[in-house]
Amino acid sequence: MKEKIYTIPVTDAFRQDCECPICVLEKDLEDKAVEFILGPSLMEPDKRDDTTEKGFCRRHLTKLYNARENILGLSLIINSHLEYVIKLMEDAKPGPGGKKKASLFGKGKTVAGAQKAIQTLDRLESTCEICDRINTTMERYLEVICYLYGREDEFRRMFKEHKGFCLPHLNMLLKSTAKYMSGDRAEEFVSVVLNLQVENLKRIYGDMDWFIKKFDYRYQNEPWKNSQDAVPRSIEKLVRYTELD
Repeated sequence: MKEKIYTIPVTDAFRQDCECPICVLEKDLEDKAVEFILGPSLMEPDKRDDTTEKGFCRRHLTKLYNARENILGLSLIINSHLEYVIKLMEDAKPGPGGKKKASLFGKGKTVAGAQKAIQTLDRLESTCEICDRINTTMERYLEVICYLYGREDEFRRMFKEHKGFCLPHLNMLLKSTAKYMSGDRAEEFVSVVLNLQVENLKRIYGDMDWFIKKFDYRYQNEPWKNSQDAVPRSIEKLVRYTELD
């Protein structure tokens, strides 16, 4: 398989023994984004503007803090975002003598400005600088997966021999089919993906079933087989990669 700079991360991920190669790609992007935010981006005014306005989701703000790599830099980022949020909240406040407005909760149950504040808070909750960075590149990776499957025999073989995907990334991959594939190849791809997924969900179900049986005294002396890490693998298969203790 002829590899190019944009295909290498994808082929490397599919070579790994894991429950979801797309999780491997996403985790790598996430780790690099955290490193970038706490390092080079602090010196770039346009990047600081992005973090000031977008902020971060709960997951990524937690990861930034837990990195413990640049607490002063993180403090500056948080402080700038707090200043921005304060201005937004100030704008949402009703002016002196403001009248009550129509409410989501019924007449007279919220003061003027509540609707604007709700819209502002909804927007803040939906934005994250790291999520945006990851999502942009992930879309390219999904396109590359479809491209390689359609054109590279070796990649197609690796794909078919893999362990399937977590459910969120399975959904993303299936949605990408309509964007980046067509005709018989798209039909084949969907069939392969779904058959692969069912086969591997049954595999991990069997591992979980055996793990549970091992707590029954009748199976005490039986080997664990491949079930000792069945719980974390099942969680990752259902919801995406996690950072379980």
